[in-house]
Amino acid sequence: MSRVQVLLVMMLLSVWAAACAPAPAQPASTATPAAPPPTATIPAPPVIGEAHVESVEVVLLESSPVQAQAIVRGSLPDACTELGEITPVYEAGVFQITLKTTRPAEAVCAQVLAPFETSVTLPVDGLPAAPYTVSANGVRARFALPGAPAADLGAFVEALVRSLDAHDYDTLRGLMDERLMIGLYRSEGAELDVDDALAQLRETYLASDGPVTAPDDADVSALLDGADPLAFFGPDLPVEAAQFVAGLGPDGQDEGIVFVVRRADGSLYWHGLLVAPGGFSDDDSGVIPSTTIIQDYETDPATADARYKDQTLLIRGRITNLNDVFGTMALMLRDSETEIGLQCYLTDNADAAKVKVGDEVVVRGRVRGGELGFFMVVDECAVVEVK
Repeated sequence: MSRVQVLLVMMLLSVWAAACAPAPAQPASTATPAAPPPTATIPAPPVIGEAHVESVEVVLLESSPVQAQAIVRGSLPDACTELGEITPVYEAGVFQITLKTTRPAEAVCAQVLAPFETSVTLPVDGLPAAPYTVSANGVRARFALPGAPAADLGAFVEALVRSLDAHDYDTLRGLMDERLMIGLYRSEGAELDVDDALAQLRETYLASDGPVTAPDDADVSALLDGADPLAFFGPDLPVEAAQFVAGLGPDGQDEGIVFVVRRADGSLYWHGLLVAPGGFSDDDSGVIPSTTIIQDYETDPATADARYKDQTLLIRGRITNLNDVFGTMALMLRDSETEIGLQCYLTDNADAAKVKVGDEVVVRGRVRGGELGFFMVVDECAVVEVK
């Protein structure tokens, strides 16, 4: 083989070897990572609070139908706080106005009180003529829609009696002021806020299903032992009307007197209820038999407590025991019909010398109340009469 042929063969082998050799590795791609998106800043929610209210008054606009606006005045705690949502809601004779405040959570503000005054339209459309209450963050005011029975004494008393008979507690709430005086005849009374007064009416004084009536022929002065009913609460609170009512109490046998007072603006409100358990029917009116108290506690202790507990009452009973209890004389009043008696602790031990076992007496004392044990306790007793 010639030299030329040898060279040609070697060249062909080289070309073949290069063609069969693996391809060189490609360098790995080094992609630059994408920058993370910027984090969005979420603002803190505003701080929500309640506005400090200093006063509220109601203005009746001269329009037909009548419109009412509550003018609410108060103060905000700093320059950044603003009044927020204002929501008036009506229920059972009361307009509840809630004034919220809003303030940026991270704001830096001057700590200076900022007075405010705002007008809130009250939803009075379609409401009957009657007295109403408006409460703005707890600050209250009273007003009466035009033509309300508050301007007419006879119509007011009629509406009151009708509402007692119907157990219409929503209307009764509207006829009251912020408190109602309730007491038993010849005993001390208690001033109750509206909710507590309505609870006692439901549970005790209007507990009967029978009618509540107002006979026109009752001599209220005679029922009060000759006292002037219009001066019942003293010279500083003159009474406009004292109306006798019957049909009160759990069994409908109690009688009472409702007292109506006029405000300085001429409107009227129901101020008090005086109840005579068993009625004013005889010369012993206002004196409660010991057996009645015991039987009431045996029947329903909760209702009896609402009627008697912490009340100073005139109680009639027969003395079955005279005891010295750690230096205090106590009379046990018991009737043959009951095994349980009333134990009356005398304020003055000298009263024990006036009586003996077997005497029927009338005592004045404060009923402690509670569940029955062997006897009911009456504190601060004094012998009023020995029969």
